[in-house]
Amino acid sequence: NHPYPFEHFAYANAGHYIGEPYWPTAGNVAIHPVGGVTLSSGGTSAGTAFANADSWVKLLEFLEANLRTISH
Repeated sequence: NHPYPFEHFAYANAGHYIGEPYWPTAGNVAIHPVGGVTLSSGGTSAGTAFANADSWVKLLEFLEANLRTISH
C-alpha cells in the first residue's frame, strides 16, 4: 500500500553498488577504513557498467515524470 510511484530493476551480474554511468567499475574491492576488512561489491565489471548506464537513464526518466506531477 505504498502511496508513491516506484520501479524495481534487477540486473544480472551487477554488483551491490549501482551508481553514475561511465565511471570505472573494475575496482569493486575496498578496505574498510575502520575494520580493515576487505569488502567486495560483487558482480562483474561489465554487468555493473551496464546496470549503471541503463539505470541512470531510467532514473532520470522516472524523476522527470514523477517530479513534474508533484510540482504542478
